Amino acid sequence: MTDPADFGAADAAHALARPELLVIAELDANWHGDRHWLVADSTSSQRFSLRALRLGRTIRWEEGRAYDLSVLTAQLDAADAFGRAGFPFMARAGGPVIAGEWMVVLYGWLAGTVAVEATERRAFAVGRLLRRMHELQLSVDEHLPVHDLVAGAELSIDRLEGVAGSSFLARAWDVVGRARRAARRAVVVHGDCNFPNLLWNDDRVIGIVDFDQIGACDPTEELAWVLKWWSRRGRIGTLVHDRSLASAVLGGYGEVGEGRDVLAAQLWITGCLNANSVVRVLRCEPGERAALIAELERRADELAALV
Repeated sequence: MTDPADFGAADAAHALARPELLVIAELDANWHGDRHWLVADSTSSQRFSLRALRLGRTIRWEEGRAYDLSVLTAQLDAADAFGRAGFPFMARAGGPVIAGEWMVVLYGWLAGTVAVEATERRAFAVGRLLRRMHELQLSVDEHLPVHDLVAGAELSIDRLEGVAGSSFLARAWDVVGRARRAARRAVVVHGDCNFPNLLWNDDRVIGIVDFDQIGACDPTEELAWVLKWWSRRGRIGTLVHDRSLASAVLGGYGEVGEGRDVLAAQLWITGCLNANSVVRVLRCEPGERAALIAELERRADELAALV
């Protein structure tokens, strides 16, 4: 059996019984270890996205379930269902097949450009895309991962006990309580409509890539994440948010059923209780934690004020 660390494009092509696939470029591996190559059929020059997904990985810390075969299959099926409904998801061209610790899938290659920063027109288009996906109301497969923003925030607060100050923790519990009291319903979501996963032709989305965050969650929680990402007046990592961009997202999305007070609480959570931010706090020097938490809280307040 191939060592997982040595699994390459040739192994993936062999698993698919497609030896004619030649590597054009190895693309950046995502943070949970999946492999991705741009390949071409040597007989036709047709291009494909060749992906190898690690079985058993975990992605979000509020989810105790590993991404096993049943989860990945449910995500693939949901991506296919979105495609059949007219959304520009990647079209599956082969697989999935299992090769040791990997699931291998082949997709037709999607052209288009990746946005490096938001504009009002693109923010509006993302909001409208999100509304259409939520209104589709695909059947929720029981094997899909359940994304729960509030559950993740509760874990974050637990991990910050003894690290963050009591006033911050008390405020965090209050915000989480406001978000938890909202009525919840589950729809199938993409889960990661961030800059790298949408392909554009001018101001029109012509491609939706990746499916590793497809799951079930409350639609306003996904809207909160999209507002956070597409209100940045700058590249990924920008910590300053723009009200006009947030308004454009909301203009495209339309009516927010839960009310904007709940959405504001959810935005606050994305700003300072997300897993990446908490890991930064836990890993920094003890003497630097108070300043970092204050900066995260400032960003959370800025996000909440967008709505």
